[in-house]
Amino acid sequence: MVAPVTLKPLDRVGIIGGGQLGRMLCAAAARLGLETVVLAPEAEAPAAQLASRFIRAPYEDEQALSAFAQAADVITFEFENLPADSLRRLAARKPLLPDPEVLAITQDRLSEKLLVESTGFLPAPWRRIDSPDDIEKALAEFGEIIVKTRRFGYDGKGQWRLRRRSEIAAVWTALAGRPAIAERLVPFEAEISVVLTRARDGMIRSYPPSRNLHRGGILRRTEVPCGLPDELVTHARTIATALAERLH
Repeated sequence: MVAPVTLKPLDRVGIIGGGQLGRMLCAAAARLGLETVVLAPEAEAPAAQLASRFIRAPYEDEQALSAFAQAADVITFEFENLPADSLRRLAARKPLLPDPEVLAITQDRLSEKLLVESTGFLPAPWRRIDSPDDIEKALAEFGEIIVKTRRFGYDGKGQWRLRRRSEIAAVWTALAGRPAIAERLVPFEAEISVVLTRARDGMIRSYPPSRNLHRGGILRRTEVPCGLPDELVTHARTIATALAERLH
């Protein structure tokens, strides 16, 4: 069992990334009597306004990473589009949670799907896309598909819905050589999220699942409770817990 990280008042939490989630982390840390140090490249990073200390530098800057690690007692990150190698270097110096290898998996939709399948669950039917021929084969197999970049897609960006072969060339051009996957279009009634935390000693706690409402590919509203039957909520929590255990 890995020893837990114990923090006391005035210890400092290092936060990589200076966005709105980082700002909320700073506020939560302050309520617990903890200080924060934020590393981000943006001059007007929202989290910098609440952090005890702000280091403005690129995430790959070795000198800044060293100063950041020295200033923090424990480190975390507030979003997923970060260089995993930088996090690995930080993890060699200070406790960093979640593990950088977890980040590396969640940065790539292909790795995510392989993780889900290896844990015994089924994502939407999918195929790896490395060429226009791969898109054509997926379209022929599934009928209607969503092509998604494997990395850096969010809020509907990096996604294309295809119904016809005549659309393949335009999508391949838009991909511009980026690795991708194709998913079969799946009709659904609701999307829910399970937010949980796993402590280093194995303890898992989760929030009630939330229901997500999107417009134009962007999350507009989250509702709690999610309003779905108890058996579906329990199953969703089972999947989330199993994935958290597998990532340990």
